[in-house]
Amino acid sequence: MREFTIGKNDAGQRLDRFLGKAMPLLPPALLQKYIRIKRVKCNGARCQRDQRLREGDVLTLYINDEFFDQPREDNLFLTLFQPKLEVLYEDEHLLVVNKPAGLASIPSSLSPEEPSLAQGLVHYLGPGACVHLVNRLDRGTSGVLAAAKNGWAHDALRRQLHSERFRRTYLALCQGVPCPPEGTVDQPIGRDPSSAVKRRIDPEGQRALFPEGRRLDRLRGGRFFPGKQLKQSHPAPPSSR
Repeated sequence: MREFTIGKNDAGQRLDRFLGKAMPLLPPALLQKYIRIKRVKCNGARCQRDQRLREGDVLTLYINDEFFDQPREDNLFLTLFQPKLEVLYEDEHLLVVNKPAGLASIPSSLSPEEPSLAQGLVHYLGPGACVHLVNRLDRGTSGVLAAAKNGWAHDALRRQLHSERFRRTYLALCQGVPCPPEGTVDQPIGRDPSSAVKRRIDPEGQRALFPEGRRLDRLRGGRFFPGKQLKQSHPAPPSSR
């Protein structure tokens, strides 16, 4: 653990800019993650990457010491951060991985410096690799994600994505007791004007269909119910394979 007290010369800086200079070996994507999971605290409280520092602020950093060193030839490898991949299946056309919760499928325009599964796939396949995600999962959703290695496979799999050959099952842990225990959620969904990512029921939105929702199990007063916390995808291979 290390602490920094913000002086007059550093007051007014964004938190992430200050930390980037204090830890030159820490990859920007990992820095954003550490801020999000509260390994960085300002005056003992959670902080935001874009907050402005004030004179006298105390930053507490629960980060490994090696990231505070100055860049040298023997430690530059620390600046490379790639998410670990759990590969479930791979052939010459298709790559299927288990995406963990907390990792975005693709880079976000809101946080382009954060790591994504797509970046990890490119790193896994090597220089010049072209990756086409067939399906996507939200950052907080874990589950199976399929990626095509070429345009032909991507087109074939995309055609199957909305057919009976591509089956998806959603599981979620929810608070409360869904009633009735089975049913179909069929409401139009649109953007929430107050947020860039939230959605809400909107008469002018797109039709959303959640078929065959049913309660699965009970856990200390809560219940499992099909939702969007755990997602399993079962892609069929291209028609020629």
